[in-house]
Amino acid sequence: ASVNLNAAGAASITTADVFQSGSDNCGTVNQVSVTPNSFTCANTGPNTVTFTANDGKGNTATCSATVTVSDVTPPSVTCKNASVNLNAAGSASITTADVFQSGSDNCGVVNQVSVTPNTFTCANTGPNTVTFTANDGKGNTATCSATVTVSDVTPPTVVCKNATVNLSAAGTVSITTATVFQSGSDNCGTVNQVSVTPNSFTCANTGPNTVTLAVNDGKGNNNTCTATVTVADVTPPSVTCKNASVNLNAAGAASITTADVFQSGSDNCGVVNQVSVTPNSFTCANTGANTVTLTVNDGKGNNNTCTATVTVSDVTPPTVVCKNATVNLNAAGTASITTADVFQSGSDNCGTVNQVSVTPNSFTCANTGPNTVTLTVNDGKGNNNTCTATVTVVDNIAPKMICQPATIQLNAAGQASLTPAQVNGGSFDNCSISNLSVTPNTFTCANQGTNTVTLTGTDPSNNSSTCTAVVTVVDLIAPVAVCKAASVVLGSNGTFTIPASLINNGSSDNCSFNLSVLPAVVTCANIGITTVTLKATDGNGNTSTCTAQVTVRDVTGPNALCKNPTVYLNDEGHVTITAADVDNGSNDPCGILSRTINFTQFNCSNIATPTVVTLTVKDIYNNTSTCLSNVIVKDNLAPTAVCQNATVSLNAAGKVTVYGANLANNSFDNCSVYSYTPIAKIYTTANLGPNNLTITVKDWSGNPATCVSVVTVMPYNSSITNDDRSNQAENTGLDLRLYPNPTAGEAVLAFELPENQDYNLQVTDMTGRVIMRQKQDGVQGENNTLLESNNWPGGVYLIRIESGGVQAQKRLVVVGK
Repeated sequence: ASVNLNAAGAASITTADVFQSGSDNCGTVNQVSVTPNSFTCANTGPNTVTFTANDGKGNTATCSATVTVSDVTPPSVTCKNASVNLNAAGSASITTADVFQSGSDNCGVVNQVSVTPNTFTCANTGPNTVTFTANDGKGNTATCSATVTVSDVTPPTVVCKNATVNLSAAGTVSITTATVFQSGSDNCGTVNQVSVTPNSFTCANTGPNTVTLAVNDGKGNNNTCTATVTVADVTPPSVTCKNASVNLNAAGAASITTADVFQSGSDNCGVVNQVSVTPNSFTCANTGANTVTLTVNDGKGNNNTCTATVTVSDVTPPTVVCKNATVNLNAAGTASITTADVFQSGSDNCGTVNQVSVTPNSFTCANTGPNTVTLTVNDGKGNNNTCTATVTVVDNIAPKMICQPATIQLNAAGQASLTPAQVNGGSFDNCSISNLSVTPNTFTCANQGTNTVTLTGTDPSNNSSTCTAVVTVVDLIAPVAVCKAASVVLGSNGTFTIPASLINNGSSDNCSFNLSVLPAVVTCANIGITTVTLKATDGNGNTSTCTAQVTVRDVTGPNALCKNPTVYLNDEGHVTITAADVDNGSNDPCGILSRTINFTQFNCSNIATPTVVTLTVKDIYNNTSTCLSNVIVKDNLAPTAVCQNATVSLNAAGKVTVYGANLANNSFDNCSVYSYTPIAKIYTTANLGPNNLTITVKDWSGNPATCVSVVTVMPYNSSITNDDRSNQAENTGLDLRLYPNPTAGEAVLAFELPENQDYNLQVTDMTGRVIMRQKQDGVQGENNTLLESNNWPGGVYLIRIESGGVQAQKRLVVVGK
């Protein structure tokens, strides 16, 4: 099949488009589907589709076909007008993008193909119609037209030339366009020289000036070029000099500048530059009048000169450099200096440097340290100078230290301090002792006893010396014992050791101390309130005491100890125990008041697993504790086996079966009879007459007992009484079994029925209360019933089955959780 994409770029087919023919053995061919059945631009060309048909009865068939998808929708395009300028060669061109406005296609592709015409010359100046062509890449095309306006906007070209002109005597000059026009051209016309700007110059323009030459082509297109016009000034300036005076400096030299001798000057352009003065430097040899020449120019290569007289004078004082000095005070505390001690160097441009004086030149202890002194010099020609120096006066004689011993007491805070005066025994210095210090000067309890201290004396020059003294530190302050009441609990051993911290209520001492308690240990004999003494003792043997009321309590339970006894049920299936049976030597340091247990009575239901019994022990102060005992209950009493005799007759096959459970059904046990052996006995013609059958019964503890039944076997079709018939296999044998027994959850009840018949199930506890009663349909052979005893209280239950006038029962022991 073939299909064309619509304007939205989509196409679809139906099953009929690809279905050619079909047949079915029952004549029905249903067109179900064709996949795919819709197409887009992405599917242009051949596409394989799958056609599915069925016969309406669950049978399907498929075939494939090729669907060719075509795009026959041309694109749509819109043009826009454009403008283009001729280039310098008089030509211009355009591209499709210059006139393409917009376009669209059902498949989204619009290719810009061409625009005609696309090149233009001067002959095309103005509007021109062009045609734009586009396609969609699938053979479909579209066109639109646009107007292209061609313009000539190329200005003429022009080349300038540089020129040089001289200012006139009035300082002005002018030029024309021809002065700077070199050449010019235009693609369509003549190059006209229009103007040159600027065209007149003054002294302000001396040197290179940029001018602009303007031209046009007569068609509204203009252009310019620039040239350099150099304006020259060739008129020299005029100048007048003046005389000057100058003083030699400290180096014996002097210099002048042009300004020192320049009086006045003028130039046609107003600029007079002071260029140089020669000579411009002088020494002592030039003292007096000197002729100098001043040279000027106008900055434009024009020079002029004049002369002046410069008078050189020497007024410079000598130079002097001081040096610092250090002098030591003598034993009398005095020192002195001369000018030579502080004179470093000196010079003068014209004479000798004489050392005149230094002030001050004598010092005492009051001058220790740096002192500023002034040195005065002259050059012998009336010129004086000074400099300053630092004279450091040094005292390097240390004080003489003399120590004496001292005794000090610790205060209430456990501290003591020492002053230098307490250990100073008359120390002295050649000047003075400015500072006395003692190390260490503070003491604590750790320093009790003798301590060596160092006394240091320092003079104002920081000279120091030391001596040592012995300082004895004593503590005479006793501790303060402070008590508080407390409550204690005796430990498991019936005693408690009272720590001092328990009754200490902030005891203190200026130093360290130890606390002790008397009596330190309390026992059961102290229960109640007892008085104890707290004693505080410091390191010097100073003591104090206080008393505290201590409440002694016993809150610890006894040490409960259990054992795991084994007890045996009596002939009634019961056993009773006392606390003594599980107690394994429980004890309490203060005495035991009572021992009790939570379980005292046990029965057959307790045989399966040990029973956890809690022993509670109470002391004389009503503190209790417990322990757990696993009481093991056993039954060592054998059942009482009771057998009954039976008369049975052989069946048509010459056989008869009797069951031990029926013959010993009256057997009993303090708990319950669990099994009968043999379960069944088969008699044949060989057993006609009386037969002794020994039956063994066991309780579920495995204790056995036996009895003997006389089973009389009669021939087939013998006449027997109803009492005897009740023991025959057909009526008496249910072969009742119950397992597991004992059980902690479910138990299975299994029994035999001679034919399909109803049976009644009844469960009662040992008090005769009916726990469950059911009537069910039974089948010939073995029947199984699940007893769910999960929610039954632990104990012994009687399970009874009755069917067809025959009954059987078992005891089930349920172990409580």
